[in-house]
Amino acid sequence: MRDEMRKANLSEPLIETKREGNIFVLTLLSHHLFDKADIEWLGKFKEYNLSSEEAKTLIIIREMGAITNADYRMIHGVDTLTASAHLRKLRDLELIQQKGGGSATYYIPCKKLFTPDITDSTPDIRGKSLVGLGLSGESEPLYGEFPSLSGELADLYGEFSQELQEDLKKLGKRASPEKV
Repeated sequence: MRDEMRKANLSEPLIETKREGNIFVLTLLSHHLFDKADIEWLGKFKEYNLSSEEAKTLIIIREMGAITNADYRMIHGVDTLTASAHLRKLRDLELIQQKGGGSATYYIPCKKLFTPDITDSTPDIRGKSLVGLGLSGESEPLYGEFPSLSGELADLYGEFSQELQEDLKKLGKRASPEKV
């Protein structure tokens, strides 16, 4: 399968194995198949001058939630130093965040990856008058708008088994970790 995917100019699948339970997960990446939304989303990162590998990596992290150096090397067919340099660049641009260390290092998306249009050019309103922004600075009280939950909770409490109700009474307001 890997050979055929390479011949078709596609990334090799990611294979995760879990010995306990005798399970494996096969992930086929579709980062080569950008749709219009992907291209528009990547356009928000134009100012970062990303390589095609780095741009594809952003798509992968957005879809998968994380990436490792080994994943990067396998997907892009690069060596360890190149993968490390590209991931470091994305980290330094604050597009991804490094977690773990050593061989357990992985990268997850940063907030900026999902909100790239919020930049330093966003106006700073700290210290400015709310009235000047069209806001009164006064808020209306919220009480009365939401029904009390205490009655609903009491109704639910009655649905618990007698044993659970007794245990909950013993806990009181806050239980120590040992009791829980």
